[in-house]
Amino acid sequence: MRRIFSCLVLLAMATAVLSPSSADAQRRRRRAAAEPAGPSDADRATAREAYGRGQTHLEAGEFEQAEAAFMEAYGAVPNPVVLIGVAHARERGGNAVGAVESYERYLTERADAPDRAEVEQSIAELRARPATLVLTSTPPGAAITIDEVAREEVTPAEVEVPPGDHTVALTLEGHEPVTETVTVTFGERHEVAPAFVALPPVGDEFGEEGEGEEYEEPEEEATEEDEGIPAGVWVSSAVAGVGLITGSVLGFLALSEQSSFDDDPTEETADNGETLALFADVAFGVAIAGAITAVVLWLTSGSDDDDEDESAELQITPAVSAHGGGVAAAMSF
Repeated sequence: MRRIFSCLVLLAMATAVLSPSSADAQRRRRRAAAEPAGPSDADRATAREAYGRGQTHLEAGEFEQAEAAFMEAYGAVPNPVVLIGVAHARERGGNAVGAVESYERYLTERADAPDRAEVEQSIAELRARPATLVLTSTPPGAAITIDEVAREEVTPAEVEVPPGDHTVALTLEGHEPVTETVTVTFGERHEVAPAFVALPPVGDEFGEEGEGEEYEEPEEEATEEDEGIPAGVWVSSAVAGVGLITGSVLGFLALSEQSSFDDDPTEETADNGETLALFADVAFGVAIAGAITAVVLWLTSGSDDDDEDESAELQITPAVSAHGGGVAAAMSF
């Protein structure tokens, strides 16, 4: 009986010792099932082939194909080193922003990266790159102003600017000016391609269309007819009046000398009378010529416009001889 009891005690002790080991084994099996399995041999082979293909495309300058191949390799086996190849493909392909993203992801996934300083330097250089504004217009040939600074180029043109906000103004003769505010980041190529709107046509000199100046009738020059009696008539009339008065006075004096000669005939009295009579005749001749000129000018002042530049001219030439005197008048039109 005692032997049976001793066997039962030993069996219970063995069960107590072996039970924890079984529980630990079960827990280890559950953890192994929960943990993801590592890449398979097929995945590794796919990653190696895609990475090699990416290197070939990169050396050939086929940057888009290189980036796609590197991303395929990273998808098969997520090795952070492959992200360096992605960054190189993006950087050489002009995608500076994408290259910085790949470099920073590499440093995040590989905290102990031995080339951290070199990668950080590449990031700093990429962030310092200027952006490029690709400026075109329809029609081309527009003047370019960026941030109120006029440029020498005209559209189409490419202008480098620092990252940030910029105001671009394009002007073209005969069209409405175009102003656009753009925001660019480092290494970016940003297109600005406005279509100009033509200004309405400017009105012609008669103001029939557009917004030109109002047409004004030209002022007509005043004609002699509008001004009344021509000045030549007044001058000729004045000459005739002076000649008439002078001739009358001299004629009166000549008659006085003639009366004196009749009372006391002397040679001096005869000479004085003849001289006064001669000058009286000259004065009367001038008066007659002036009167004729005044009449002619007055009659011809209303002629056609074709005759406006033509004027009547009176030439008076005194004529004196031993037997008498007078004037010779010549009228030219």
